[in-house]
Amino acid sequence: MGQKVHPYGFRLGYNKDWHSHWFAKKQFGDFLIEDLKLKAELKRRFTGAGVSHVDVERAANRLKIIIYTSRPGIIIGRKGSEIDKLKGDISSRTGREVLVSIQEIHKPELNAQLQAEKIAAQLEKRIAFRRAMRKAVEEEFVTQFDYTRLNEMMIIIRQCNCRIITQEIQLFCRMVIAVPRNRLEEFRYKLDNLRLGENFLEKVPK
Repeated sequence: MGQKVHPYGFRLGYNKDWHSHWFAKKQFGDFLIEDLKLKAELKRRFTGAGVSHVDVERAANRLKIIIYTSRPGIIIGRKGSEIDKLKGDISSRTGREVLVSIQEIHKPELNAQLQAEKIAAQLEKRIAFRRAMRKAVEEEFVTQFDYTRLNEMMIIIRQCNCRIITQEIQLFCRMVIAVPRNRLEEFRYKLDNLRLGENFLEKVPK
């Protein structure tokens, strides 16, 4: 029998934090149900805003909601109109003073929740699952691309004293270091003309 653990709960207290910050004894059940309903409603309300998760903090009669999203402009609205409307709706329902904070996710390609939802949306549109998954992985590789790694790989190739043909360099660039396709020609030229003592990082635009 396989022993399964929750991937988030398994890391709580080590490198992950709780999504709800409050303490209660008699009102624990009421607060928990209220949190779950709030998070589900916010997720449903801002479906197209790329909401990864929602944190809730409670102190006395104050309720603070932190929304992590890749598109903060959709939630904030023009001149903060959507935020004010959201505060009023939650305050009238819970009877508490509500504070709403928006945290932007700068690299949504590296967020597991957003990537899973993106793949699920593509599968609902009848897109081939292999294509959807491969595209998600390529986007992650391009986001994590580091030019220092490229320099290290070039040093290794230079030490091996080998000449790389066109097909090999295409495979090398796309699969090993995930160079974007529109820059393949530039890196093919650099790798095809390797010289000792040449610093290739200076020629690569950042």
